[in-house]
Order: sequence, then structure tokens, then C-alpha cells
Amino acid sequence: MARLVFLGCVAYFVVGLGQLVVGAVMEPMVHAYGIHYGDGGQLVMNSFLGGMVGVLLAPWMIRRIGKKPLLLLALGIIVAGEAVYALQPPWGWMLSAAPFAGYGLGTMEAIVSAFIIGASAGNANVAMSRVEVFFGVGALLMPFAVAALIASGHWVAAFGVVGGMAIVTLVLWLLFWPSILDRPAVHQAHEANEAGQMPSR
Repeated sequence: MARLVFLGCVAYFVVGLGQLVVGAVMEPMVHAYGIHYGDGGQLVMNSFLGGMVGVLLAPWMIRRIGKKPLLLLALGIIVAGEAVYALQPPWGWMLSAAPFAGYGLGTMEAIVSAFIIGASAGNANVAMSRVEVFFGVGALLMPFAVAALIASGHWVAAFGVVGGMAIVTLVLWLLFWPSILDRPAVHQAHEANEAGQMPSR
């Protein structure tokens, strides 16, 4: 269980970064593209709508393709979306990439929370509180990181930071997939009740 919580913290850290990055670079992005702030708001809205679809479809997608493939797919979509942002393509491409980046973030947030709640039985509130802290850390650090990048004239690198962290997260989940997620949910709950604490893996 400890491994799952650790990986969940890493995933939520990336979600925190990804949820804030577009808003944090909004001012230099608007100037670079010669657009209005309302156009930037459309980018944020597209990302939000993609995230909402990801959250709503996550349970169905888990049943269709499984836990591990869906998580890795979500991370891959995040990496692809952030890579498109970092390349500074025409504005229409940015608007088209936003729902995919948002979908990846929303899906990962939904399924990681489902993993932890399902595996930790009666200790879900404790486990999720630890994971949520890292979402806050990511959301807190992103504006400071972006401020430094803007000051150095490399604001677009903020998207590369999120994409790079998503790659690291993908590799960690791929290499250290928690075996507890492969056990039946009923068995997980039975073990937790017998031990009187969260499962050890």
C-alpha cells in the first residue's frame, strides 16, 4: 500500500502542475500569439471540458481496457498534449490539443483516487489526504517555476516541465506497478480489516 500511496502522490503532483500551467503562462502566451485574454480563456475551457470527460469516462474505460493500460494511456496523452503546447503551434492546434491534455489529467486524477480508495478500505481518508497534499504542492510550485521561466524568457518551457514530469511518472508506474491493484477488491478489504491497518503494499 505504501508503494501505491507514493505513486499516487507523484501522479497528483503532476496533476497539480498540469492544472495550473496554462493559467500561469497566460500573460506571455497571449502576447506571443497576439490574441485576447478571452481566447486564452477558451483554451482553459477546452482543457476543463476534456478533464470532465476524462473523469466521467474513467469507470467505463477501466472496465473496457483495464487499470494499468488506462493509467499509462492517460499519462501518454498528457505527455503528447504538453509536447504540442511546448512546440507553440498555430493557435487552432493549441485549442485542439487542450481537450486531450485535460482528458489525460482528469482521467489520471480519477483513476488514481479510485485505486487508493479501493485498496485502502477503511483508511481511504488518511491515504487520500496524503495524496491530495501533493496536488497542492504541484499547484503551489507551478506559479513560482513559471515566474522564473518568464523572467528568463523561456515561459514555453513550463509545458516541457509538466510533460517531463509526466514521463517520469509513467516510467515509475510502469516499473513499480503496485501488486495490490491486481488483487480482488474484496480480498484487499479483508486483509485490511484483519490487520487493522492499511495493507503493506
